[in-house]
Amino acid sequence: MAPPLPQQKLAELAKARVSDTLAHVKERLKPANLSREMIDRTKVKAVKAIGGAVVATKARPAIAVGVAAATALFLFRKPIAKALKRAKEK
Repeated sequence: MAPPLPQQKLAELAKARVSDTLAHVKERLKPANLSREMIDRTKVKAVKAIGGAVVATKARPAIAVGVAAATALFLFRKPIAKALKRAKEK
């Protein structure tokens, strides 16, 4: 058998590269791998956000208390309204 022509050799190499790339893409697109990657990214962003919040809270504690109070009032607005309504009826 004659040795492969340069073009044939290049085509074989290209086919091997495409095959390797396809295998890599298939592995990355598996649902378990996608979810693990998303969880890792979320963890990194959460740590950065918490670090920023700690720095901001230390720099301006009064504003942090105000934001926390406003958040609590918003989250518990219905129970607070019911309690105020009952207190007003008595």
